[in-house]
Amino acid sequence: MERRTFLASAGIALLGARFARAQTAQPPARPTIPTRKVKTTVLFKSPEGYPNAITATQDGLWIAEQKSDNAHLVDWNGKPLKTVKTESKNTSGMGVGGGYIWMGANAAPNGIFQTDMNSKTISHRQIPLGGGGCHGVEYVDGKLWIAALRLRGILRVDAKT
Repeated sequence: MERRTFLASAGIALLGARFARAQTAQPPARPTIPTRKVKTTVLFKSPEGYPNAITATQDGLWIAEQKSDNAHLVDWNGKPLKTVKTESKNTSGMGVGGGYIWMGANAAPNGIFQTDMNSKTISHRQIPLGGGGCHGVEYVDGKLWIAALRLRGILRVDAKT
């Protein structure tokens, strides 16, 4: 028997043995994921029934409606206090601060709508770098945090500029 033939036969035999062992080996046991049952309590319904963004302020909860794109201020028990109409479309995020409501539009014309508390649109700005629609807006210390879909990222922009 040639050396080459011997080595090839030995290699095939080892490979076959390893393959057979792999077929009979038990997969490692997966750890059990802890679960528990919980009870959900409905506190109140949103004013129009299509909420898609929420922000908590000292005045109460601001709820943005996806269909009408209105922003509703409700107290902590759900009692409506104020409604602000906006020009946002398919709202999917909002922030409140600096005396304005900042609504994130997830449908054309996309971008961020700055609206005062009297329902007057102050500005409409596109999300920087061609960000498209959004799924989250937060106002913190004069900055807007925007979850930009097309960019697959979170942007921090100066709300004044």
